[in-house]
Amino acid sequence: MEDAPSSEQPEQSLRDNIVSRALEAFVHGGYSRTSTDAISRMLGISKKTLYKVFPSKEDILRSVVRMATRSIEERTAAIYNDHSKSVADRLCALVAQISPIYARIRSPQLLLDFQRAAPTVWDELRKWRIERYVTLKNLLEEGVSSGEIRNDIAVDDIISVYAVLVDKCMDYATLEESSVSSVQLYQGLMDVLLHGVVIPSHRTSVHAPTITALDRPPILAASLALFNKFGYTKTSADEIARSLGISKRTLYEQYMKKAHIATTLLIQTAREVDRLCEPLTFAHQDTYHQDLHTLLTTYVSMLREITPTFTDDLAAALPRQEAAFMNWRRTSFEYHVSRAYAEGKRLETLRANTDTSMLIALLRLALENILLQPTTKRLAGSSTVADETVFTILYDGILQRRAQSLPQPTH
Repeated sequence: MEDAPSSEQPEQSLRDNIVSRALEAFVHGGYSRTSTDAISRMLGISKKTLYKVFPSKEDILRSVVRMATRSIEERTAAIYNDHSKSVADRLCALVAQISPIYARIRSPQLLLDFQRAAPTVWDELRKWRIERYVTLKNLLEEGVSSGEIRNDIAVDDIISVYAVLVDKCMDYATLEESSVSSVQLYQGLMDVLLHGVVIPSHRTSVHAPTITALDRPPILAASLALFNKFGYTKTSADEIARSLGISKRTLYEQYMKKAHIATTLLIQTAREVDRLCEPLTFAHQDTYHQDLHTLLTTYVSMLREITPTFTDDLAAALPRQEAAFMNWRRTSFEYHVSRAYAEGKRLETLRANTDTSMLIALLRLALENILLQPTTKRLAGSSTVADETVFTILYDGILQRRAQSLPQPTH
């Protein structure tokens, strides 16, 4: 006899059981590798009964996601509305409530599987997260009004930076390249946003150093301008020569192949970044913050000369060269930030609970996903977030400094 919901259990109860067991199966086995047969067996029902409740596996996943988001809304609503507590305490409580969600991400592959196999549901989740930023914005604005949140940075800018970085906490590529887990990344990000990287007593005003663009020879300068605008493959040697008013023969006397020009541009950029960063010692409290700022702005200034239009196109045409450049960018940045971390700990300039892997991961996310992007747009408007705003948020956090200790996010 077929196991009909009407005779064995109410349909809503069966629906809830399916969603609950499916969540467990998807988390542990992955969405793609979990079949409807497996879900049916877990529940002791036939697949026919399962399909009466959910027409497809994607419908089950959609209900799983909606159950999770509804649960988050219910658990966080009381926190947002508890005006008896400070904004800082409520922000820390929100971290405690949301962290278990990230903790369930057992490997980056789970996220990649979800994103590739169910893009429509993934997009629904992304849109829900964007909608939730409105609630967070209201809380931050309350904090500005009460004097708890700094008022020298637009709340829209804080939300925009937060949104980009939090989005990366659920990004497969980010987690694959990092030694920290999704929950560690999220908790570390929130900790930095709440408190800032630098201890208040050692905080100094920072002025961006003047870093001029690389003085490249005419052929390299002209080639880079064309590669950045049109891409590597769509720029011919004839066009490079024509832009310089020289013959292609003259061009080839300097560089035998177009590939040699591209390779030289990447090598020159890498060498110049390392030349400027190597002398930074991070050895003195009164100059530590400025050295760290010089490190980051050097990377930003130099690497902005190599646009994604150039590198993305190069990845297909000259994959080894592009991979080598990206590997240098990652390892060089990690090396210099590690030096800064070691000295910052020795000087007690960095906060005691700042972790080296977390600091590297967070600064890399900010560098590659905010500062090196053509524009980082506010969620609430068309204007963009200025570099100095991003640096200020990273260095000082989003809370006004007080004499008493700031509350710690619950991990």
